[in-house]
Amino acid sequence: RPPRPILMASVYHAERRKGGRRDGTAKDKDDRDADEGPFLGCVSLDLTQVITGKVLCLDEWLALEGRGDAENDNYGDYMGEIRLTVEYEPSDPPPRPGDLCRFTGYCDPVDLFPVPASHAFRADEVDGDEVTLSYTSPEGWLCTFRAHRFMLVCARRHQAALERYREGVAVLAEKVAASPLVGVARDTYERVPEDGLLFLGAEAAVMG
Repeated sequence: RPPRPILMASVYHAERRKGGRRDGTAKDKDDRDADEGPFLGCVSLDLTQVITGKVLCLDEWLALEGRGDAENDNYGDYMGEIRLTVEYEPSDPPPRPGDLCRFTGYCDPVDLFPVPASHAFRADEVDGDEVTLSYTSPEGWLCTFRAHRFMLVCARRHQAALERYREGVAVLAEKVAASPLVGVARDTYERVPEDGLLFLGAEAAVMG
């Protein structure tokens, strides 16, 4: 399993300066230089719940930790809090009906039981963020269950007939466009008002 997705953030105090930068150039807005400010502390947050779709958003207040000069602070060991708001959207497109899917490594097999975590499952239906999947048990039973799309990664995309033969159709269209019959058909079509559809059909039959 991959390591747990932990978000870590370090917080610094930025002094506000007005009028310009250290190099003498002017600046319209306040200059906030966090690189040289004192270190206030750091926080860490486990993102497993939002990555697996258990919650749509993490919104928590976290206590700052790890400040080296805490003993010199007038407030004792308390160093303040910071609010973190985290949302998540996978970069991969969501599953479609017919896709073969697997659970991501961030899913805990204990939470998935009795569904076998290592199996590949067929996506039967997609309703928003909920995906209905199916598999055949060792006893031969057809089992279905629902999972959040964040929990899944596509092992193999289902290709519809049009998508499967799209490349072949494009090659065929290119060959037809380069065929000399295209010019003959175009010339024949332009003579339709004069010669009539009867002659057009006869010439097309002869050229075919």
